[in-house]
Amino acid sequence: MFHVFTGQKRGKSMKQERKKIIIDEIEHWRQSRLLPDQYCDFLSNLYQEPKNMKSHSLTLATLRNGNSKPWFLAFGIISFICFIGFYFSSFSLSLQIATLVIMVVVCYLFAGIYNNRSRMISLILAGAGSLLMLVLGVWIIALHSMYEELWSMVLVTSCGLIWLLIGYILRIGILHYCGIGGWLLLYAVVFVRQLPAISWGELQALWIPLVLLFIGLSGLLHKYKKMLSQVYFSVGLSIWFMPEIDLILLRHQMPSDIVLLCVFKLAVALFLLFIFRKKWIVWVSS
Repeated sequence: MFHVFTGQKRGKSMKQERKKIIIDEIEHWRQSRLLPDQYCDFLSNLYQEPKNMKSHSLTLATLRNGNSKPWFLAFGIISFICFIGFYFSSFSLSLQIATLVIMVVVCYLFAGIYNNRSRMISLILAGAGSLLMLVLGVWIIALHSMYEELWSMVLVTSCGLIWLLIGYILRIGILHYCGIGGWLLLYAVVFVRQLPAISWGELQALWIPLVLLFIGLSGLLHKYKKMLSQVYFSVGLSIWFMPEIDLILLRHQMPSDIVLLCVFKLAVALFLLFIFRKKWIVWVSS
């Protein structure tokens, strides 16, 4: 009887060890990007026990029944941000820049640490770091009366590049999308400065090639980088109406037939989406 019990116990421990080895290997595949994220999630869910899966999520019940550490941590973080906000304007320029860099790096660092533990916390931290970078950057430019046009372009360029990289590394599609959006804004501003008087048709020639570029990248990458494929397809759709946005918001022109032109482009977009639905649905499906 004792031998049977011992054998069962050993069998259970061996199964748990095998599960742990398999789960670690799946996480290695995820970090090495050997398999798409959705496949890794599916395999992890097969081998993880429900109690282990639930422990990584932060719910209202956890906050209600848990200890006081998360509340003190939240109090400390909020108090620190308020302290920085009150005294930020009295800092020197070098101290302001150092504060910005430290806060952003800390947010992104902890976003990376929590990326595989709690996706929600990782998204909140990455969003906070991105927002702090933009808001504090604008605040520094305004406080020191810098050459706003030049330094605003530098800020948008820097934010766009960092958001692109962090969005790719942490697999946050919306952040990667915002990074591309920042660079597209610079693209629009440059051509507004260089070509202030331009027709609706000429604007199409500036923007439609970018639509084809990003849609093409979406089609090329959908087998290897599903997240990038989804983001680039969304960017391509967004750029489709950028000529009209450029004309109205940046050039402050309102042609009399702009509504008809927008309706026409919407009809063309829906027609193309319907014709090629079997392709792009595969590209963006998770």
